[in-house]
Amino acid sequence: ISALDVAANASQSAASTVLGFAFGAGGAAAMGIVNTFAASTSAALDQGLITAGRVGVTADSRNGFHAQTGTAVGGAGIGIGGAFVVGTTRNETLATVGGGSGQTALNLNGGLAVAAVSRNAFTTVATGGAVAGVAGVAGMVSFVDVDNETRAGLYGAQVAIRPGATQTVGGVTGAAGVSVTASETTSITPKT
Repeated sequence: ISALDVAANASQSAASTVLGFAFGAGGAAAMGIVNTFAASTSAALDQGLITAGRVGVTADSRNGFHAQTGTAVGGAGIGIGGAFVVGTTRNETLATVGGGSGQTALNLNGGLAVAAVSRNAFTTVATGGAVAGVAGVAGMVSFVDVDNETRAGLYGAQVAIRPGATQTVGGVTGAAGVSVTASETTSITPKT
């Protein structure tokens, strides 16, 4: 085999908009959005003898949401308004070679690359307003909880790379080797 690639790709996304209004002698309104992500993206090569030019094992996960909620309340006496956005993410992105009960052996004429990548972007907008003759109260909450695991590993595998083997990465050719990388980027943009 000249090349063996094992890849897992996943994405989750959500877009939500919720609006609420209340008007009268007394008015109250509350609106909310709850987003929950929980997924496992896994690429694995385990147990067996493989002879190949090169081997790549990659897990790639992309997740994000845009949630906006708002309330507007008006009352002659009392006005109460509230808006909230809650987001949780419990994603797993794993790329592994070996680790099972059997032996994993790789005889390569090129490189071994094991990579796990997770990209996350969350935007929340929570707005509230209250106008009243006696009292107007408005509250907004935006909460995002991230508890992801992104891992790449080489576990108990025997890797033999032919002496003098080369690999090309990013247009640059050099000696073939083993690369194990994991990266996670998360951006959270809360607005109230």
